[in-house]
Amino acid sequence: MMLFFFNNYASGLSLYYFVSNLLTIFLMLVIKNYIINDDKIHAKIEENKKKPRKAGGFSARLQKAMEEAE
Repeated sequence: MMLFFFNNYASGLSLYYFVSNLLTIFLMLVIKNYIINDDKIHAKIEENKKKPRKAGGFSARLQKAMEEAE
């Protein structure tokens, strides 16, 4: 799409955007299909769902203050 917008400008600019877009598309496809393992990610998410959550900094201090107030 950008190739058509920059067609009236210098040919180097059009070539740069065209090659840059092709390279970006290629890299995203490689990363998505070969580097990222969806099964491993889903297994890790399910494993983390089973673990109890620890209270964060502010909520832990608030809980402690409420217990001390009683």
